[in-house]
Amino acid sequence: MLRQEPVDIERALRKLPEACDQEMVMDSYHRMGQKIEHYEISALLFDVLLPGSPIVGASEGFRRLMGCTVESVLGRGWQVLLEGMEDMQISRSACQDVDNFLRMARMWTINSMADCAVVLSACNVDGSSFMFRSCFRLVKADDWLTAGKGQAGPASGGEQHNFVLAVQAEVANSSLSEALQAEDRLHLDKLTEIMCADVKEIWPDPRFFPAPLSSKCMLLNCLSTGMRREPQQVPRGCVLMSANQIYAKRRKDYFFKLRVEKTLPSWTSRLPFLGLTCTTPEDVESNRYFFGPLPHAFCLPECVMIGGTGEAWMRQEAEALKPKMGQQLEACAQRKHLTPQLPEHRRMAPLALRAGDILGCRYRHAAADGSEQDPKAAGSVISLYVNDNLAFEFDFEGHLPVDKPM
Repeated sequence: MLRQEPVDIERALRKLPEACDQEMVMDSYHRMGQKIEHYEISALLFDVLLPGSPIVGASEGFRRLMGCTVESVLGRGWQVLLEGMEDMQISRSACQDVDNFLRMARMWTINSMADCAVVLSACNVDGSSFMFRSCFRLVKADDWLTAGKGQAGPASGGEQHNFVLAVQAEVANSSLSEALQAEDRLHLDKLTEIMCADVKEIWPDPRFFPAPLSSKCMLLNCLSTGMRREPQQVPRGCVLMSANQIYAKRRKDYFFKLRVEKTLPSWTSRLPFLGLTCTTPEDVESNRYFFGPLPHAFCLPECVMIGGTGEAWMRQEAEALKPKMGQQLEACAQRKHLTPQLPEHRRMAPLALRAGDILGCRYRHAAADGSEQDPKAAGSVISLYVNDNLAFEFDFEGHLPVDKPM
């Protein structure tokens, strides 16, 4: 399902030169592309700030896998991987994902973005075909300087230069297992280190955790803004976490605020979920909780959240949920709703958000209200505020651990 992309997204993209000549391609190759040419695994480097996002680097492993020399692919688009294939053998959705990723990598204020993994078909030199997976990653060159063109990088107070790395490997089928994606991320980490452009070190004091924690997430504006990578598509899979612990304002009473910078008029049936968890973002990154078949925050252990269609969830289990297709999440968590009498498809958000609104989330133990209940047996309350006014809240049986950071 697609929706019209907001005009604001187009304005946020860097303007490209009118044409891409061989001199531009070779300039990027000599500065960055040749750094990966001796890597043993198939890899490509794209310069997304040139028209068509041309290839400006290829590894020795790419030559062995695809049978192409570096010279034959320099300056060409990523579609060179599909040469010789019939239209019916090419996945349109995979191609759209790659095009969207390369396009969003042009944003002015982007800091980091979730990797994009696809499975495609390619043609051997003997005419036979094979399947391969390709994983794409945004890489920022923070010491870029365009000589002779009057443009400077951050070293002289200008803008950083964005590239996209991609690694490829042959596969037997179209599935993307977690083990294979972990292997691709390992090679991308090594290549990023080779290029000396680790995005995690650009902003030492982030507001959000600097690594994208879910498959459709991107971070902007010095990591103070998060959004979905393809805003024109179904808004699922974008999860952000604070880089630092949330401390209680009073005993067992937690509160934080977020500002809505922009909204999509096409997506008003659900509110974003706000909440807290005892799981650290480092644990999420290492265990990849959000890359299963149902990537959302309900997978987290020991978490509570509010929003959606006027609802709240709480999981007290210490182990992450491993969702399965057709699994009822209510069987694994407490769920409360403003309109439980309505079927799921008829539920709507009880209010509409606008740009500039301030969302607040408060979570407190019932014992924090001064009641005489046993703290261990007391329940808890989660509340959603909009512009400092209470929108709705729910009571839960039990509470999150008191001896773990939020």
